[in-house]
Amino acid sequence: MLSQYKRKLKNNGKVYLRIKARPSARNTSIRDMIEQNNNKGNREIVKIDISSPPDRGRANQELIRFLAEEFAVSEKNVKIVSGLNSRVKIVKIIYC
Repeated sequence: MLSQYKRKLKNNGKVYLRIKARPSARNTSIRDMIEQNNNKGNREIVKIDISSPPDRGRANQELIRFLAEEFAVSEKNVKIVSGLNSRVKIVKIIYC
């Protein structure tokens, strides 16, 4: 489901994902990808279920671990740049 982003990461060295997280889910997995239309154009949102609760940053850490594994990069190369306390987040992944 994330293959286009993986290609973009390898070609450009970095990629930004708009993510809608659902904490306290049964397991951590990609649920869906949706397109959001607005005045700036179309944007894709990746919906991800997170098994950890949103207590003390646990869900964010689980999201970082999941994306690092999915994109085969170190956890330190995955940063939440926006939406730290929100369900909608922008995540930057760097390929090294």
